[in-house]
Amino acid sequence: MFYEPTFDLEATMRKIIRAIESSRRFDPEALGEATGLGQEAVLAYRNYVAGKGLVTKASVNWYRFGLNDVVLIAGVPTATLKKVDLALNALASSAYVVGYSLPTGQAKLVLRALIPRKHEASGLDLLEKLKAAGILKDYEIFEPGVVPTRFSLDPSAFDYSRGTWRMPPSTTSVQDRQLVSADTAPIEFDEVDLRIAEVLKKSAATKPEAMAEALGISLEEVEERLEKRAFDERRGFVLSNFVDFFEPGLFAPETAVITAFFKCTDEKLHDALLKVPYLSGVWPATGKSHVCVASFYSPYSHVFTLARQVEQVALECDAEDFTLYLSPWYAVNELGSPHSTVNLHSVYVNGDWVFDADEVFSVIKTALNIRRATPRPLAAL
Repeated sequence: MFYEPTFDLEATMRKIIRAIESSRRFDPEALGEATGLGQEAVLAYRNYVAGKGLVTKASVNWYRFGLNDVVLIAGVPTATLKKVDLALNALASSAYVVGYSLPTGQAKLVLRALIPRKHEASGLDLLEKLKAAGILKDYEIFEPGVVPTRFSLDPSAFDYSRGTWRMPPSTTSVQDRQLVSADTAPIEFDEVDLRIAEVLKKSAATKPEAMAEALGISLEEVEERLEKRAFDERRGFVLSNFVDFFEPGLFAPETAVITAFFKCTDEKLHDALLKVPYLSGVWPATGKSHVCVASFYSPYSHVFTLARQVEQVALECDAEDFTLYLSPWYAVNELGSPHSTVNLHSVYVNGDWVFDADEVFSVIKTALNIRRATPRPLAAL
């Protein structure tokens, strides 16, 4: 039976998104109370979010697990570029690479990694080794030192009723957004906590009963860990939630991913970025480098308009430097995708993060020496 809303869907979606992004523990059935809209909010979520294949994911504070969030921009030779996705997919289950994109028209790699603080020196040694071997030409590292804030698609840019982009965006004002501030001090955890974080990163709506069955522990233990480790307001590793949609076959063919780097000390930069309807995430500018990293989803038909809008933000905030990278949907892979081969628990062994630079170097060399390319698994944001 076709569901016909009896309410203002865009206004309702704004309230739903606000409730999702301001919560730590997500329960679709609790949206009625959280939004003040009763059953209408629950029905809207079922039909226009879950019903469209959109996924609500947890925004995880990986610093709580002793990991530093690092973004790397590397120049790569053409020969390497042809097979770089093979190397990175090979690393997905044996290293700390949790996301990457291959910008269009550039011999570049934009890579995100979660590096254990104890292995930072080994990570730098590996990069130098890759450079000496000619696998990388050069590289630049950005270490924000803060937790990124992820955002849902704004209803002014995405039509939830049809599951399509609005082109151009509606004139409705952008959803009220706020950057999430979080403590980056590590907490005590074990492999079960790490697996719970991975589950919630893929779907925040996962029921505790399903977690208990998948992890082989009791429901009581799952509930206790969720309450004390995941959702605790002071020490929890879940910050908030967001609606994500970038999955293979789901709106992806007409979508691009844009990653922008701003070197800027103007406090207005963050406020200006929050008003861009296509914004999907922000690493705020902190520390000595004052580099802010922002990511956007955009329909291909609007890419140049969006690029101009982001450039205008940089100019108005007197950014010292500004760089933008455009990647097609098929050149993106990130932790949290149901199709991604990335996992972190495979490198957490006997209560400790493990990293063997020689092994990682060997995996990369082997992948790059493959004569016959094999299809990589579909994976996307």
